[in-house]
Amino acid sequence: MNLNQPLKDQSSSLLSVIKTDGEFEDMVNKAPVGVCKMAFDGTLLYVNEKLARFLDLSPADAIGRNYLDFYKSETNTGYHYWQELMRSGDLPFYHGWVDLTSKNNEIIPCHLNMQHIKDDEGNAQYFLCIFDRFAEEQVIQQHLYEERISYQQSIATTILKAQEKERAFLAEELHDNINQLLATTKLYIDSARSAKPEQLNELLERSSIHVVQVINELRNLSKRLTPPSVENTSLVNNIVNLFQDTEKLSGIAVEIIHTGFDESNIGKEKKLMIYRILQEQFNNILKHAECSKISVNIRNKGPMIELIVEDNGKGFNTTTSYQNGLGLKNIRNRVDLYNGRCSVYSAPGKGCRVHIEFEG
Repeated sequence: MNLNQPLKDQSSSLLSVIKTDGEFEDMVNKAPVGVCKMAFDGTLLYVNEKLARFLDLSPADAIGRNYLDFYKSETNTGYHYWQELMRSGDLPFYHGWVDLTSKNNEIIPCHLNMQHIKDDEGNAQYFLCIFDRFAEEQVIQQHLYEERISYQQSIATTILKAQEKERAFLAEELHDNINQLLATTKLYIDSARSAKPEQLNELLERSSIHVVQVINELRNLSKRLTPPSVENTSLVNNIVNLFQDTEKLSGIAVEIIHTGFDESNIGKEKKLMIYRILQEQFNNILKHAECSKISVNIRNKGPMIELIVEDNGKGFNTTTSYQNGLGLKNIRNRVDLYNGRCSVYSAPGKGCRVHIEFEG
């Protein structure tokens, strides 16, 4: 048997030895992995020297103990589940990650390959288990991989929520605003068909006013959805235009500070990200802050870009509202994509300050 084989191949080789070679113990004691024979109730029938060293026991002390004595996952329910599946034959081979605990309470991350051994008549007799201990670096890499997958899933979920939020906003605008304007316009036009001559001009004028309102509403929606031209127009100009619209619509005073800001080396993706962050925070402010003033400061800070957005609104509790706010989560996720930092400072009655830094 080649002891440098992959684990599944080692398992097959060990199984062959068990069936054909009476010197099973001598063979598996040379294995570079932990090996045991285990009864269906978890009793250890045989333990090789490698597995015994994992557990800080001698083979003789380990034999007769129950596997669950060393299986310290959060719950043992999973063990009983796949034990029954393997015993019934529905799961002839198990491969997965387990954490063992030694006599000295050391956590031992292992890959487990587990297979039931049958007699000549096909009846399951016991389990053959092979434990391959993870090196510390492998454990770290595994945890980093799992965290990265979890983070990517979190971003994907947030993006989907943001898309649904945008769709809901569009549906509301189309139904509650544009649809009502068009319905009213239709009534004016229908009335004009049967109106007296002296009423006709007034009805047509009202229809025209409503059509202009519809055009303006559609233009605003289109502007909201269309990315700004970051190639042909400077980022600062796009920010100024965005805030000018905010001032006109809300009456909130806006101060934009960009003295000495150099955007010549910023890629268009980062420019668009900055614009979308500001757009998101403006929407948050208009919707929740009840403020009279907004301040935006964008500047170069060594190799970093610093962006600060402040308002003098009613503020909020960052330990509760912040955790549940989709808008701020969207901002954090955009910043995280460029390995930046986002800090939010607020308290009831104290306004809000969003401080962002990332490499330029």
